Formats: sequence, C-alpha cells, structure tokens
Amino acid sequence: MENQESQNPEPTVEKFLEQVEKKNSENEVSQEKENLEHKRNHDEEFKELSQQEEEKAREAEKFVGS
Repeated sequence: MENQESQNPEPTVEKFLEQVEKKNSENEVSQEKENLEHKRNHDEEFKELSQQEEEKAREAEKFVGS
C-alpha cells in the first residue's frame, strides 16, 4: 500500500501555484485583448491611427506587388 501512495503523490503546492500562475497570465492576456478591442471600437484616436496604419500597409503592398 505504501508503495502505491509514493507512485501517485498528491498534487503539490508547487504544482498548484504553477497552475494559478498560468491561469493568471491567461487572464491578463484576455484582459489585454478586451482592452484593445474596446479601444478599437470606442477610442477615436485609436481608430484614426489604425486607419492610417492600414493605409500605409496598402501603399506598401502596391510597391511590393509591382
């Protein structure tokens, strides 16, 4: 019996903390995505800069394509 317990140890605090840290970083990424999405939809300055960048990209494609 003792052997089986050592082969299947209970989850350690370290593993638990690793999982918590992983979930926190995933939440931070999703929060950042939400913030950018909100800016993209509601921030006029952000929209304007985004449109300028898209225009620059289209201009660059013209030069690359020719």
